[in-house]
Amino acid sequence: MNGNVLHEMLIEDHRHDGLRSGEGCVVAADDKALLFIYGNFHGPADHDHATLVERRSTDGGVTWSPATTVLETPRGGLNVMSVSLLRLADGRIGAAYLDKRSTDDCRPRFMVSTDEGRTWSDPELMVQRPGYYVVNNDRLVQLSSGRLLAPYAYYEPGRIVRRTPEGSPCGCLLSDDGGASWRLGQQEQRILPQNVLRPRQVREGDAETEKFLEARTIVAQEPGVVELLDGRVLMWVRTNGGYAYRCFSSDGGETWTPFTAITEFAMPCGPQSVWRLPGSERLVMLYNDREGVPFGTPEFMWRTPLSVAVSDDDAVTWQRHTPLEADDSVNYCYYSLCFFDGRAIATYYQGVSTRADDGSERRRNLHSLKVKVVEQGFFAG
Repeated sequence: MNGNVLHEMLIEDHRHDGLRSGEGCVVAADDKALLFIYGNFHGPADHDHATLVERRSTDGGVTWSPATTVLETPRGGLNVMSVSLLRLADGRIGAAYLDKRSTDDCRPRFMVSTDEGRTWSDPELMVQRPGYYVVNNDRLVQLSSGRLLAPYAYYEPGRIVRRTPEGSPCGCLLSDDGGASWRLGQQEQRILPQNVLRPRQVREGDAETEKFLEARTIVAQEPGVVELLDGRVLMWVRTNGGYAYRCFSSDGGETWTPFTAITEFAMPCGPQSVWRLPGSERLVMLYNDREGVPFGTPEFMWRTPLSVAVSDDDAVTWQRHTPLEADDSVNYCYYSLCFFDGRAIATYYQGVSTRADDGSERRRNLHSLKVKVVEQGFFAG
């Protein structure tokens, strides 16, 4: 792996101040610069105040300009966070982010730039239905048809209970006019009990874990989508059941097949991300591989290492690849990946590991923001 690494750095180092920065996205600009927008939080928690800031790089991700403000949290709101950037087919840059006004009102907004991100249109709500929408960073996709998709998990007002299956149906917001207007797809999908798969390795003698597994009710969270070669759309979701799950759409994100498990890897309740490798039929997945760790143990839910999987049959099967971060002493999550000039610029949270008074290890997921630049060929090997 070392021969493929061109540069790596903590662009925001929060190992000691208790703050966090992350859930951003990088896009290539026409002037051969990279534009990076992410959330700079004023505390460690999901609902703490945050500012969206930008940095630029003109040397392929090695050095970055100082952070400057793009968007402040609106007065009376909780925060703005979770940025997706996308070069649209018409040449503009589109941006989506979450506007969190309360613990019951978190909805995505969309804006565009015609000058490479130097100025932006007024951010417009993408959905009128009230509720709490979870749209991860680097999730905005444009299909070959021109349709824009923004995948989400939905919680009704008053039901932000992230561990109940009825609380998080997943679907897509759709735009067929370049983001000028958005609508809900025709269907939202949950994981059906009959499709829940028992993890291969489970902690022995754990009555609570067995009770949970016997109930066969797991949640679908933090969906992502990618267009397949045959025109279908793959949606994947993280779960609390030991695997990521997937479903498919044959009508551009309107309706979905039932969710089924991605069985090749054991995964914690942490996000996965999938991209098409440019100039290739290969799909690349970033995820946390917990193979060999019994489900039900605290260690199973650690988001480490930062693993890579590839698929050369359009997501029918997946194979392990060399990890992006093999060091499993800390956690990694909320990835973005930008392919640029023969390079891949990856960004993600790097957490911290501490010891409690009783000697047990504790992991914090959301701390420093790391940038890692590797040769694009690393994913092709």
